[in-house]
Amino acid sequence: MDMFDSFVSAAKDACDKAGKKTEEVVAISKLKLKCSQTKGEIEKAYGRLGKIVYDCKISGVENDELINVCVAEIKELAAQLEADTEKLMELKKLVRCKSCGFANPTGSVFCNRCGSKLDASEASETQETVEDDEAGQDPEAQEGSDTEE
Repeated sequence: MDMFDSFVSAAKDACDKAGKKTEEVVAISKLKLKCSQTKGEIEKAYGRLGKIVYDCKISGVENDELINVCVAEIKELAAQLEADTEKLMELKKLVRCKSCGFANPTGSVFCNRCGSKLDASEASETQETVEDDEAGQDPEAQEGSDTEE
C-alpha cells in the first residue's frame, strides 16, 4: 500500500501544479485580451479626435471643450493600458528596461536588448516574490520553474 499511496500523492501534486499553471495561463490570456481591446478603444478615440479637429478646421469653429474631452478619454485609456501591461509583466515574471522598454526575465541584471543596467530594486523585489512563491514547493518544482514558459 505504501507504493500506491506515494503514487497517489505524486499524482495529486502533479494535478495541483497543472491547475496552478492553467490558472496563470488563463489570467495572462484575459489580460492580453483586455490590453488588445483597450488598444482598439484608444485607436477609435484617436479617430474621433481627428474627425473633431478636421470638422473644426473645415467649419472654422473652434471646439476646445470637445477636443479636451477626447484627449482626457485617450489619457484615461492609456493609463488603464499601462496598468494592465504592468500586471501582465508581473504575471509573466518580466521586468521592463527603463532605457529601451524591453521586457527582460526577472532577475536579469542587464537588459537583453540594449545592455543597460536594470533597476536593481525592481529586479530584486520581483525575484524575492518568485523565491517566496517557490519556498513552499519541493526542490524538483523549483528546478522546473526556471525552465517553464
